[in-house]
Amino acid sequence: MNVKIKVKEIFFNCLGYIAVAVTCGLYVFTTLFVLTPTNKDIWQIIGEGILAFCLGISTHYLLGVQGVINAMKDETVVNTMSLYSQTVVKISGKINKLGDWCHDKNVKTYERQRRKILARAGLRYEDCFDSNGIAKSITIISNEKPIIVNEEALKDKSKRKNEQFRINQLKKENRRHRKEYNLKCRCYQEAVSLKLSELYSSNLTSEGGKKDDPNYLGATIGEYLTKSSSKALIARALLAVVFGIYGVTLIADFTWASLIWTGFQICVFLCLGIINMQMSYLFITGDYRGRIIKKIDNLEEFDADMKTVEERKEVEENVEIHTKSI
Repeated sequence: MNVKIKVKEIFFNCLGYIAVAVTCGLYVFTTLFVLTPTNKDIWQIIGEGILAFCLGISTHYLLGVQGVINAMKDETVVNTMSLYSQTVVKISGKINKLGDWCHDKNVKTYERQRRKILARAGLRYEDCFDSNGIAKSITIISNEKPIIVNEEALKDKSKRKNEQFRINQLKKENRRHRKEYNLKCRCYQEAVSLKLSELYSSNLTSEGGKKDDPNYLGATIGEYLTKSSSKALIARALLAVVFGIYGVTLIADFTWASLIWTGFQICVFLCLGIINMQMSYLFITGDYRGRIIKKIDNLEEFDADMKTVEERKEVEENVEIHTKSI
């Protein structure tokens, strides 16, 4: 049994290499035949194209689902989900304060990001926003200087060179001031229009909608059948059109080339499906697991902040009691 599990693990770990090897093999295999246009009419092409499309989509989707299933069984994902559940349970006694904490965290995050943006243009956050994060109406002044040309100096050969040098320097300074002015305007507008993903108590403590509802009994047979049927409606409709319009006749002049070409198409679909399966696996073990870890980090930070507040309150109460006793 252990050997079987080990072989299965090795196979899935090497699946990407297998897909690359098969893809390269398919390309080498193309040297055995030459692509030539078929003599099929437009309706035959449409019918076979729809069948190939349905097969390709089905393979792509099913292998993607298999990648998600494999990833959800991964030890790191299982441990992360378990830790997330434990963290939610740990802070459940203080959950009534999580909403206010999320609001304060959002305000601080906006302030930190806006400070970074404004710092690029040498602007102070306090000059652009109030304590509540509301933008102030500010006036950005350009330091450009008017260029006054001394016509008399330009006419005088002895003074012309110096006058031209002075004008060029002023133009250079004005270009620099104009860039600074444009940068300040752009950074101010970017800070004002900044949009970040905000934290809410609901999205920190839940993952999966109705799956997290202990009173949700699950879908009925009718609900499942309706949902399943609606998803497959388009594919069923396309196949119904194909099967309704077309019939089949045995090929009198069967050739191995046709069988090889069909097998080649199947291999291409499988390679693309394997790639999708690997991408699904990497998404769950990477991005999705990272999403859960961020939730855990925020909840742990909330728990630590609440403990600090409680400790501070306890110290203040002890000091007050001690002061009264004196």
